[in-house]
Amino acid sequence: MILFLGNHDHHIRNNKEGVQGYFKQVSSYDILDIRRPEGKEMGKYQFVCCHFPIASWDGMNKNVPHLHGHVHLPPRLKVHDGQAMDVGVDGNNLEPYSLNEILKIMKDRPVKHLVLPKDHHTEE
Repeated sequence: MILFLGNHDHHIRNNKEGVQGYFKQVSSYDILDIRRPEGKEMGKYQFVCCHFPIASWDGMNKNVPHLHGHVHLPPRLKVHDGQAMDVGVDGNNLEPYSLNEILKIMKDRPVKHLVLPKDHHTEE
């Protein structure tokens, strides 16, 4: 399991009691390359992942989607205007998204910069 550090993960960042050892990888930002058999060929997918939503990312103009959490968006706002998606479980009935669900949702999304709606972290 890979963990992308968020704003409440100070104990994990500091590796208190060796907690990072429970994960295959612990980072703040990474480009995930996923390979899986699809019939006679190998499906190849790439995603930029970060706990926080970012406005611009590596591969953005090459159809590399950005997956993030942090903003706790409701289901109707989970997919942004472009190739970014809030994959936090609180917007999906507390269930993680499968790779197939993400691929289906992100298929044919236009390349646009990320502009988020107001979320609960901003003050009026």
